[in-house]
Amino acid sequence: MGGLPLHGTTQLSFGVTAPRPASILRTSSSWHTFTNCQSARANHGQAVAVRLRASLNAIGQRQTPNQVGPVKKLGGIGTGNPFYDPTVFAAVSAPAVYGNVGRNTLYGPGSVNMDFSLFRTFKFTERFDLQFRADAANFFNSPHFNNPTGSRSSGNFLVITGAKNDERQFRFGLRLAF
Repeated sequence: MGGLPLHGTTQLSFGVTAPRPASILRTSSSWHTFTNCQSARANHGQAVAVRLRASLNAIGQRQTPNQVGPVKKLGGIGTGNPFYDPTVFAAVSAPAVYGNVGRNTLYGPGSVNMDFSLFRTFKFTERFDLQFRADAANFFNSPHFNNPTGSRSSGNFLVITGAKNDERQFRFGLRLAF
């Protein structure tokens, strides 16, 4: 399941737009522009691969466990707090048999993100413009967690043990147009 990105651009007028005396810092326009990009995702687009240590003699195949009850989303984060209830999965009892867990049956946690940009253009002459830009990635510094561990033999089975490395970042720049 993908996300729904929302994009927007708005121009705002701040300050006085009346003519000023001629100088190198004179701006003929006081227009400011900001853009934003918001996205909300139901998951990271990646299914949690629930698997066992292979008792199959099939190259490139994954051994999956048996699902013995309805899946319950607990929503926990961190060691000792599973995201899904791990007790609904059991090891396959017969050798060389696939488990009954289907493909892409569990998904990782969702995420919400907002990127933001603000710029202002200063017009020095008819030919020269200088634009100041300020950009922020992950503006609200929201954590985006990784998928839960899918290995049934792991001590952290269906536990989220980390977050993606996408902390808030700011970038400033100048652009000269002539």
